Amino acid sequence: EGHDNHALRISAKRGRLYIYAHQMLFFGLLGVGVGIKIAAKHVLDAERRWLDVILPGYSLVLIVIALNMIRVAHPYHVHYKIWIFRAILLGIMMIMPLFELAINN
Repeated sequence: EGHDNHALRISAKRGRLYIYAHQMLFFGLLGVGVGIKIAAKHVLDAERRWLDVILPGYSLVLIVIALNMIRVAHPYHVHYKIWIFRAILLGIMMIMPLFELAINN
């Protein structure tokens, strides 16, 4: 317990996964922030733009993937049913932005 079971101290491979996942997390958070800013700018326009849904939507997908990579890098084990549930939710999150014209009303 304690400091010895952190992802950076277990192995070099897990440490790299941990660092790269945090870099992905940064870009996902940046995409959500920019996407919400652009969507807020366009909220009163009559014309709907695909960018208003696609950018924040897929940025959230990137954030969830990065958080799952951080979870994998750590030594704590979770039941496989939880990972299946997470994969199903991620699949739903990946499909939903494709229906942006129906969602963006």
